[in-house]
Amino acid sequence: MIELIYLLRLKRFQVEHIKKTDFKLLARKQTSLQMKIRLLALADFQDGHSRSQITQFLKVIRPSVNKWVSIYLSKGLEE
Repeated sequence: MIELIYLLRLKRFQVEHIKKTDFKLLARKQTSLQMKIRLLALADFQDGHSRSQITQFLKVIRPSVNKWVSIYLSKGLEE
């Protein structure tokens, strides 16, 4: 039961944190094209687009989008 409460709190923190991050601004400041695409994927995810839509927008494969979102939700932004 305690683990469930912890997981629910962690998930709520992750959702609140992703809403506060300005991924589009971070993407504009990036010089690395790879990081810019990752940040734009997160911006689209933040805007409520599905992972399938994101793959179409950015012309990337679905496993990459899944990986980027999962890494961000578990570890935050990696520099």
